Amino acid sequence: MKRTGTKRIGVVGAGMMASWHVERWLDLQRLGIAGRGHPVQIAGIFDKNQQRAAELANTYTCPAFTELDGLLAACDIVDVCTPTDQHADVVVSAARVGKDVICEKPMARSLQDAQRMADVCEQAGVRLFIAHVVRFFSQYEGAKAALDAGKLGSPGVIRLSRGGSFPGRWYGDYARAGGVILDLSIHDLDMARWCFGEVTQVFARGLTFDNIPECDHVIINLQFESGALGHVSGSWAYPAGKFVTALEVAGSDGIYEWNGFAPDPVLGSFDAGSDLTSVMNDMASPLAPEDDPYSKELAHALDCITTGAPFRVEPADALATLKLALAATASVKQGTPIRLSEFSPSAADVLDTKVLA
Repeated sequence: MKRTGTKRIGVVGAGMMASWHVERWLDLQRLGIAGRGHPVQIAGIFDKNQQRAAELANTYTCPAFTELDGLLAACDIVDVCTPTDQHADVVVSAARVGKDVICEKPMARSLQDAQRMADVCEQAGVRLFIAHVVRFFSQYEGAKAALDAGKLGSPGVIRLSRGGSFPGRWYGDYARAGGVILDLSIHDLDMARWCFGEVTQVFARGLTFDNIPECDHVIINLQFESGALGHVSGSWAYPAGKFVTALEVAGSDGIYEWNGFAPDPVLGSFDAGSDLTSVMNDMASPLAPEDDPYSKELAHALDCITTGAPFRVEPADALATLKLALAATASVKQGTPIRLSEFSPSAADVLDTKVLA
């Protein structure tokens, strides 16, 4: 039975992303802004590495669980922050005992696992939110708002870039993480779909299969059903401590630009009389805690779970973005364009690089 008062959050995973989520949940609890006033509390943390779970739980003064079943019994909502290849089993286990789920991106390591997650959640009558956080960054929300308001006219070209240093650890295991496309560029592929709609063809070149994960780099070209074009670049080859992002959306009537490291990061050129100038100036200001994109994302998910409202990212959206990322990966391996209508990878295709040769 779902509780109607305090929502107890059970966090699965004890790595960097789990700590970020726990901190945001605690911020929302402190600010009292989560879920339209519904209070939250951290029910506990589970990780297969019990020592790491205990250390994170001790940091935030909450229980550590030695078994997943124990955590599931103690919470109302499961927040999945494990490595990508573990998402499906955790989400399915949670859904089968009636728990709503928030799951980090990418949805899963394969389309088969992602579809299983969506199907089991639907059958169990629980909600599943996939945390594509870029949709909650104010600068990217601004681009989407400009498009939806018609300020840019007909969509023409979208360019997105994202790069940083190699995150290390399990990210270097292609079978688990899927390389820079599936872990990093999937943010921008999701943003491209959100803004411009469905993609018909993808062509990508990169280093994912050169056995140098610390230098993985990709350039992805997209063709949309509307005839618009997309260009996405992603990289793990930057020096330690450096992270860069940029966005440009061009239409028949204007251009919206965001560069996180420019002196004036948000720029635009619109028809006379545009009312977006004040909005863009606000975006360049320091964020209040409640405007942090991770906090906004979790508050949104909790609000939708509480009220039954639709998610900004429904499972079908996350599935489509995952398919696009896997198609881009296949394009890198094969050296040819991939038509999305003809692309249907098996589990082996995405886990065994030899199959894509």
